[in-house]
Amino acid sequence: MELPLSDSVYQIIRSQYKKTKDKRTASYLNIILLKHKQYSQIEIADILNIDENTVCTWVKRFELSSNLNEYLTLDYKGYVGKLPYIHLGKAVDFIENTTFTDTKPIINHIKNRFKVTYSISRATKLLNRLKFSYKQKIALPSKMDVEKQEAFVKEYEIIEKNLTEKCVIFFMDAVHPQHNTYTLKAWLPKGKPSYILTNSGRNRLNINGLYNPHTQETLVTYHKTINAQATIELFEKLKKQHPTHENLGSFF
Repeated sequence: MELPLSDSVYQIIRSQYKKTKDKRTASYLNIILLKHKQYSQIEIADILNIDENTVCTWVKRFELSSNLNEYLTLDYKGYVGKLPYIHLGKAVDFIENTTFTDTKPIINHIKNRFKVTYSISRATKLLNRLKFSYKQKIALPSKMDVEKQEAFVKEYEIIEKNLTEKCVIFFMDAVHPQHNTYTLKAWLPKGKPSYILTNSGRNRLNINGLYNPHTQETLVTYHKTINAQATIELFEKLKKQHPTHENLGSFF
């Protein structure tokens, strides 16, 4: 195709430029429109905020193309990574089924199984592309029983529906917080150890508590140890707080 453009070709390109929603396609069309108006390659690069070599490449491409569709046919293919798509699913299954705190075992597995070598930085990018992130696991109680929890919820809903004005529900539990120091991950200077002082003892508190999920009311008592006497003391405090309630609810 020739530059400068004929009136008919100019109108076609200008019309397509206005209609296109793809920024890259619009940029390539704009290069030709500006070149047609006798702008230099340096000026076009400055106007479109692109490299001068890019302008030169696309002007030559236009001149070698037989029509506009050929000019806009992009031969570029996005980088899909060193690991073929056929192996990506297998790699994901391997990573999901095992917990890794380091990328090195993943790199070794991919190298041994798929004969593809990754650096640590490339492996990190691969993991990000596969929707993995480096984060801490969420702790759950080891004795958690889903079936028992579901049965509890059903029973609780029945009790809740049958509550009267003279009844109140409280949940009770004891906690034993310790004054211990825990370290967390942080971005720190390389080659320089970073320290945090720990506490000198392992003293802990023994706290007994009640919680009302309807009013957010809480009752708390402190003890040397949590035993039957401590529980009785908490119930006595509850009775004083709710003297008009005949039934102080169900305790779980």
